[in-house]
Amino acid sequence: KPELWPAGNPETGFTGCDSSPTKTRILEQHDQGEEEYFSLAFGKRPLEELYRVETDPACLENLADEEAYAEVLQLMWAELSGYLRAQNDPRMLGTGDLFDTYEYVGDAAHSWANYVNGTWEPQGY
Repeated sequence: KPELWPAGNPETGFTGCDSSPTKTRILEQHDQGEEEYFSLAFGKRPLEELYRVETDPACLENLADEEAYAEVLQLMWAELSGYLRAQNDPRMLGTGDLFDTYEYVGDAAHSWANYVNGTWEPQGY
């Protein structure tokens, strides 16, 4: 779901990622318009990603949209989807939204439910 944030919602401070000096600095840089580290750590991801790990070990150059890799992407997707179907993975059965119903932080003050209710407090350690 490329429309979702992979590390939690920005409104609640990306609580899918624990607090740390690094997280604080990346979010400060983002607020100042510096996007490089934010996009790598917190940015939304494309639907498909494909990397050539031998020549790009940091996986920074997504090759999924390049025509030269279309066949590789198709073969890998066929293998993965076959495996996931054999395991009855809900995402392959049309019921993948199940994963979005699990409470991540429960009643914690920094939960999305508390954000919606107007009682949200920043995550703290």
